Amino acid sequence: MFNQYISQRIKYAEWRWLVAGIVILLAYSFWAFNTDSPWTRALMEAGGTLPEMRPGFPAIEPGRTFSMLGEHRIDYIFWQLLDIPYIVLNIMTFTTAIGVGLNSARLSGTVLKYAVLAPFAYGIGEAVENSLLTAFALNALAPEGTSALIQQFATTIKHIAALGSIALALLSLGLGSIVALSRRLHRQRVSSS
Repeated sequence: MFNQYISQRIKYAEWRWLVAGIVILLAYSFWAFNTDSPWTRALMEAGGTLPEMRPGFPAIEPGRTFSMLGEHRIDYIFWQLLDIPYIVLNIMTFTTAIGVGLNSARLSGTVLKYAVLAPFAYGIGEAVENSLLTAFALNALAPEGTSALIQQFATTIKHIAALGSIALALLSLGLGSIVALSRRLHRQRVSSS
């Protein structure tokens, strides 16, 4: 069933869905990160750094952030909800890009199809991170100790998987484009002979 899902995800990866995903993701990102949004208000109040921006293990980061948020804590909580569509858009865009590249290179039936798992690792890291950050913001968990270490671990996984997803998407698209161009040039040579 798992294998079937991966194959289906790649099978339906098309350029039009990739372009649509990129456009929607860019529009959402522009709104979230460049306008007066819950993210930008919380970020400004926290002094320009939020825990989800700091991979690694500065376990003091969540506590520092929540001591500074003050009345903007509600913005931060609201952002954690608004981050869900952002996560979904990223996963869909990365997996579509990888699928388009693998389809173009005719490699979708190989072991390379498992490259689409990297965006899901990103999504899992984001989900764990967001859950803990929301619990910290709601004072349901103390933003220190083991909880903070788990959150920072999830943030680190998220960043690594996001960078890996971007690299795999670009490599897949690049390889797919080279193979498609090569096939086209070969067909032109054969037809002109």
